[in-house]
Amino acid sequence: MENRIGSSKMKSSKYFFMLTIACFLIVPLLTACVNGKAVKKGDKVTTSMVSGKEVKKGDKVTIITEGTVARFCPYPNCRKDAYITLLPKGTILTVEYIAEIKSGTMKVKWFVVTHNEKQGWVNSYDTDAK
Repeated sequence: MENRIGSSKMKSSKYFFMLTIACFLIVPLLTACVNGKAVKKGDKVTTSMVSGKEVKKGDKVTIITEGTVARFCPYPNCRKDAYITLLPKGTILTVEYIAEIKSGTMKVKWFVVTHNEKQGWVNSYDTDAK
């Protein structure tokens, strides 16, 4: 009897392992995403939809987010009501420091920049950088 229980647990463990591999390795390969949106065969993907250049200290980055929704923050990942100001599309900034900040399950790059003589943080997703 004990042999069957052990065998059943082993089968269950193997099934769980195979399911985990399928979920985390195979499924992402079947679905390509650009900025969180699924891309289907035949869809047109432009360079503005995909993160652009790799950035280092001293590089210039441009705000690419439409309108004035790019937050200029006093600290990384600031709340929507805690920003210093909103930056319009086309604003060019010089990167002074780069930090990867964990946000949920992702790591997001934030840049320290100076805007109108104030130093603050900008999310890399609001820029033409990756």
